[in-house]
Amino acid sequence: MAKDSALECVVFARYCRFAMKPVLRGAIFCLWLLPPFEVPVLAAEFSAPLKVLHHFSANNQSGYNGQGGLIKGSDGALYGTTSTGGRHDLGTIFSSDCNGGKYRLLHAFGDSLGDGWKPFAGLIEGSDGKLYGTTLAGGTSSQGAVFSVGKDGKGYQVLRSFPVPVGGGQNLYSPVVEGSDGALYGSALSGGAEHTGLIFRMSKDGRDYSPIWTFTLNGPEGNHPYGSVLLDTNGAIYGVTTSGGAERQGAVFRLDRASR
Repeated sequence: MAKDSALECVVFARYCRFAMKPVLRGAIFCLWLLPPFEVPVLAAEFSAPLKVLHHFSANNQSGYNGQGGLIKGSDGALYGTTSTGGRHDLGTIFSSDCNGGKYRLLHAFGDSLGDGWKPFAGLIEGSDGKLYGTTLAGGTSSQGAVFSVGKDGKGYQVLRSFPVPVGGGQNLYSPVVEGSDGALYGSALSGGAEHTGLIFRMSKDGRDYSPIWTFTLNGPEGNHPYGSVLLDTNGAIYGVTTSGGAERQGAVFRLDRASR
């Protein structure tokens, strides 16, 4: 391994609890387990200490409880969501530079009637440069929404409120993804004919929406998809379900283009 590599050493350990030990150029971090779990655990030395870029606080309106992770935009900035906080305590969209000096609130959910709220998923940057995301609740029926916003915080709009149509999906915990056709694909945890979730496709302007697979209580692919879907270059859709299937504990599935 090169000496200038950020990941400089790998250490395996067993029969331990949690530990954090300072070293010359950073820290060794590891998750150690008690017997009988004899699994290798990774610890790594990094060349620089962890730096806090922004402190979330319930005492201001910048948002807190960030659960969806970050993306790095084409402009080099970081973008993310918080599930709570903001002017109405319904979540926010924010940006930050990579040094933490320019944290900016882009949108506070609940500013208008019919707005989505409680985003539990992160964002994506579309091929048009806009940010797209989902909310667990809110929208015109209080069952979640898909939204878009510019990276400067301008042009925010709710593209679709769920459920649409009646029997459509609801409660979006995962982000949408953009397909090679320029459309957005996503999963809804619940809703559909048997209230067990579905996969949907929609245009980036929100006008063209259609469920492309509805899960059922007894289907072999399981039901209630919690995570995001994955699209391959051939148009197949991959995902996981949290329950149902042969063992009633969920499944990994693939949906081919020809079957949609």
